Amino acid sequence: MSGWKAGCATVDITPDWPVYMAGYGNRTKKHDEVLAPIYARALALEAADGTRAVQLSLELLGTSNEMTATVQAALEPYGVAPAAVRLSSTHTHSAPSLSNVYCGCCQTGWITRAWSRSAARRCRS
Repeated sequence: MSGWKAGCATVDITPDWPVYMAGYGNRTKKHDEVLAPIYARALALEAADGTRAVQLSLELLGTSNEMTATVQAALEPYGVAPAAVRLSSTHTHSAPSLSNVYCGCCQTGWITRAWSRSAARRCRS
């Protein structure tokens, strides 16, 4: 019987286009500069019995049920059960607004673009 396996990845998810920022109700315009990049970090684990789990940490104000469902669906073909996928956020107020997270100026499509560059997307069997 073999032991546990682990893998990790870090991906820069800083938007390279102007987006609305989350965290404060008085933000009425898109950002005009980037002071520091934001990242998605993934930890993928595989137990000796082949069971897999993924923890995805995002430098965002929060995540949403929509984002969680998207990540779960993307990882399921790689043997990761939806219940074994966890998303968390750092709750930074210096990151883009996401739909269903902050009700101010949400940037539609940002979830999809961020996901396409995220660390979990790069976890492969």
